Amino acid sequence: MLMYISGDLSLQGECRMRSDLQPIPHVDITMEVIKRIKHLLASGDLQPGARLLPEREFAKILNISRPSLRQALKILGSMGVIEAKVGEGTFVRSDSAAEILKESMHFLSLTGAVSMTELFEVRKVIEVELAGMAAVRATVEDLAKIKESHDSMCMTADKPSEYLRYNLDFHNRIAQSAQNGLFFAIIQNLGSVLEESRRRTISVEPKDVLINDHSAIYQQIEARNASGAREAMLKHLNRVQHYYERKESSESSSASSLIGKKPF
Repeated sequence: MLMYISGDLSLQGECRMRSDLQPIPHVDITMEVIKRIKHLLASGDLQPGARLLPEREFAKILNISRPSLRQALKILGSMGVIEAKVGEGTFVRSDSAAEILKESMHFLSLTGAVSMTELFEVRKVIEVELAGMAAVRATVEDLAKIKESHDSMCMTADKPSEYLRYNLDFHNRIAQSAQNGLFFAIIQNLGSVLEESRRRTISVEPKDVLINDHSAIYQQIEARNASGAREAMLKHLNRVQHYYERKESSESSSASSLIGKKPF
């Protein structure tokens, strides 16, 4: 009787164990390749119009078979992400959805359909969070690139066009360091609008104050202080918005006073 009960319990335990054990899923090599290529696109490491490596070399680097790579590229081609050109190779399409969106954003900025207030609202939502994420996820190499942009800004404070370029680099590198492909793609697509907004505010921004802002942002990211990085970025964006609004108010007042003057 005891043996029967013991055997019954053992059988029940075995059944439970079998039900808990699930087959280990096989990695879908094709989908993994697609994910990697899409990540390279989202992060900006693979730009529209870029040519992919030759099939043999590409497969060797990924350590996969050429048929698996070929299947992945076929799917990406059907998605409109890449295109094969006879005798030339396989290229990232320049008319991808991201590029179309980027052109649309540029058109909106040129026509004034996006107000500066709207833009600052978007930047505060996205860039503040990106700064916090970068503090947690940035690699040593990422930190070096952010610092490089920061130092270049310091050295070109009296050269508006160069300062603007390094300013854009600084913010883009923080976005890339956050390691969120979707966030980075959004920032990239806002690129022309962001550049225009910075171009319109650069003449009224006291460079010493704003360089200190960027130093504070970098220091908090380097210290891995996510909340401090968010706070530093928000403080910076609020300050820039204040300078811009003050400039707009001053120009509006000047225009009104000129209109009100009587001719001699």
